[in-house]
Amino acid sequence: ASVGSGGSGSLLWGGGAAAALLLQAGLSAAQLEVARRDLERAVAAGHLGELAERDSLRGVGWVPWQLWVVFVAWPLVALGTGEKVKAYDAATYSRFMKFLQLDFDTKLGMYSPR
Repeated sequence: ASVGSGGSGSLLWGGGAAAALLLQAGLSAAQLEVARRDLERAVAAGHLGELAERDSLRGVGWVPWQLWVVFVAWPLVALGTGEKVKAYDAATYSRFMKFLQLDFDTKLGMYSPR
């Protein structure tokens, strides 16, 4: 399917969640690349001083523990929020379908000959 068709095969228009996920992944990759280049420049210029000498900066030892907490907690928060939103959407959809069924049955009974 083409990008602008809006069909189920369309990634950008038919699958909003997939497009948002791809956009977020791309932006995150770009941010990581910029941060990596900035860190390499700082190490090369000697601005990191003893940190550059003490740690290799190739491992994960230089990442602060607060950042590890965020890395571990964020997927759990996102998963919980997504489940809450899906439950709310399902309840809203169910309530709307009940309303439409009642509305249809009422109109069908109103115009049916007895």
